[in-house]
Amino acid sequence: EPSTVLELEGRKLKVKTMQAWIDAKEKAKAEREEKKKESGNKRARDEDDDGEKVKKESESNEEEDKEEDKDLVKAEVDFEEFKFDWKKGCVITLKGLADDCDREAILKTVMVHQNLDDIKSSGIYADYSRGQEHGAIRFNEPNDDIKVIASKLSSGELEIGGKKIESATVLEGEEEEKYWKNFIDFKNKQIRHRAEDKANKRARTGGWRGGGRGGRGRGRGGRGGRGRGRGGRR
Repeated sequence: EPSTVLELEGRKLKVKTMQAWIDAKEKAKAEREEKKKESGNKRARDEDDDGEKVKKESESNEEEDKEEDKDLVKAEVDFEEFKFDWKKGCVITLKGLADDCDREAILKTVMVHQNLDDIKSSGIYADYSRGQEHGAIRFNEPNDDIKVIASKLSSGELEIGGKKIESATVLEGEEEEKYWKNFIDFKNKQIRHRAEDKANKRARTGGWRGGGRGGRGRGRGGRGGRGRGRGGRR
């Protein structure tokens, strides 16, 4: 409050002390600084929000591109389907295999029994993954010796890797059909996977449809733009 009120030519003048005037000036200055600070903080928050928004949009676009590439490859990849005209009585299932068993040990047992010199040219395969307790021996052609091998493995007369197994059975009926179906499906998945890998590599290196899509103005299309720029300076 003013400490003195003066009247000059009919007008009343309120006179403040010097300290009151200084306090008022300091208060006004502090208020201006506070408003400026709040404005700067708001601008910084807005910029952070915009930057985060741009980042999220960029990540979203990249994910969309990846999904589009996957869909494109899945839709257009071409591969020759695996087909196999299997014959009955050609698969022996094995149970109770040792922990240290492997394909070589299984095939060696058959080689010794049949006096084979080269297992690769015999058309006999071991269907087995290390660490499993079960597996199978697959023959291309049926023959009477298949049942003999299964019988001797079950009785313990034949061993795999120097160890007896629990049982060996020649597959028949639905179990045999299921085995061959799973085998053919597995082979087709392998072939398709390889074909998709090759197609994805072509897409990443610009070989898919004559180059990248360049739909969002980045990636491979950008490199092409720089190449044209250098040509213009010649």
